[in-house]
Amino acid sequence: MSTQTELAAVPRHMRHLAIANETRFAISAVKREIAASRLTIAEALDDPRAQRLTIFDLFKAQRRWGPRTTRRALEDIGCRLGCPPLPELKRVRDLTDRQRRAIAEFHGRTG
Repeated sequence: MSTQTELAAVPRHMRHLAIANETRFAISAVKREIAASRLTIAEALDDPRAQRLTIFDLFKAQRRWGPRTTRRALEDIGCRLGCPPLPELKRVRDLTDRQRRAIAEFHGRTG
């Protein structure tokens, strides 16, 4: 009962700010793990912390991957699927199973 009272005492905008901060911290943790090679792209596709991350940011989090390399990879994956390049702003949670498999195969091939 006391926790409900405590939650009611915290203003709504502060609760939403706390949730937004948790999300930002989780996304930055995923990016750091990818950069340190502790987490692969294929693993990140299934990581709940990475679901709000765009695939462009996910790819670019790898060491030595800049915007140009990332765009080329998205074009290559799109060609393999027989469709246009994957949209840069598409979030991980919005990827289809087919796109997830293509990304995992691409990164398994390129290392």
